[in-house]
Amino acid sequence: MTFDSCLQKQAAIKAIFATCLTPESRYQKIIELGRQLSPFNPASRTPANLVPGCQSIMHLEATLNDGKLILNADSEALISKGLAALLIYVYSEETPATIANCPPTFIQEIGLSNALSPARSSGLASLYHKLRQEALKYSLN
Repeated sequence: MTFDSCLQKQAAIKAIFATCLTPESRYQKIIELGRQLSPFNPASRTPANLVPGCQSIMHLEATLNDGKLILNADSEALISKGLAALLIYVYSEETPATIANCPPTFIQEIGLSNALSPARSSGLASLYHKLRQEALKYSLN
């Protein structure tokens, strides 16, 4: 099994953040990416799509199309929405197997692990966990 597409998207994010030399510039880039997410369907704001463990309310929508997961998320917090945008960029339109087996190593590599508060780091981990659960759900069907 190959994860080339996932790894290429992670490399693209690393390139985007290579110019962000300060924590403030990283946060500004994260907010900018969050603002670029597709509009979230209000009907998808359901308890089943709620991401537990996030500091702010976040919903994750996952649908399967031609064997690949299509992802979207929404949060009222701009930073949280931006963090979701990073994972969506990497994992949307990937197979469930890729999502389950290609970890987001770019988070550490772009310095986000050290820049985020413990609550935001926990929320990002919760979002990735929920994303993997959705992938597993679809891989079993």
